[in-house]
Amino acid sequence: MFEDLYESVLLTSSSALDSLKPLFEYYENYWVKTI
Repeated sequence: MFEDLYESVLLTSSSALDSLKPLFEYYENYWVKTI
């Protein structure tokens, strides 16, 4: 049971990070342009 929960948490965290990557890249490009 705990192993399944652990795997589900890993999957959700990894998918969340993947969805946030474009945002970080966007902010990096924005800061580079402003400097």
